[in-house]
Amino acid sequence: GLGDVLVSRQWLKGELLRLLQEGFTELSRVDFEDLNGRSQMMLADILERAYIQASIPKKLLDFLCTSLHSNQVGKFRCRLKIHKSPEVGRPIANLSRSWLKPCGDFLCIALKPVQAEQQFVVQSSAEFIDCLQKSWAADFLEEGMQFATIDANNLYPTIDIEHLYKIVSKEVKFHYRRQPRLAELVVQVLYVCLTCQVVEHDSKYWKCAGLATGFS
Repeated sequence: GLGDVLVSRQWLKGELLRLLQEGFTELSRVDFEDLNGRSQMMLADILERAYIQASIPKKLLDFLCTSLHSNQVGKFRCRLKIHKSPEVGRPIANLSRSWLKPCGDFLCIALKPVQAEQQFVVQSSAEFIDCLQKSWAADFLEEGMQFATIDANNLYPTIDIEHLYKIVSKEVKFHYRRQPRLAELVVQVLYVCLTCQVVEHDSKYWKCAGLATGFS
């Protein structure tokens, strides 16, 4: 939100490469095509079964299949953290034009009510301060308490995908417990998205080891 920033092209290229090597795994063209093909076949099978079981309407099926046979992947860039010393980049895997984009849009809608049920989530420091001023906060606060903040290094790229999938799947199935087929569809689409987060940079393919930022 601070406007344009001028940096050395050499520094930017080096920073992009550093971020890729820290949070992504480079794929050969053959490995990329294999991963992409298997993921698309898996998704096609998931969606076909969901439609046959009447879990989704035809309109939604068509939307989710919009880019199913495309090899379009995300693009990699970084957003500068100029408030850091020294300055570093925040990795952004822009998957807005990836073939997985329709699935990302679907998951944003399906997971929103699930997220809203997680009472322990604090969206911002402003919300946290607001909570402290509530009357019920006195039940948890004691004299002499001190608050500390922890800044994780490259938070999203270092998230354990298997652990994330296990936790989120459990919450999804609980929320949609009266719609088990829909719950199964959501967790299966989530699995495909988490295991096929690929970006292209300098004509090379990179698979995100954690959670890509810039999915939707």
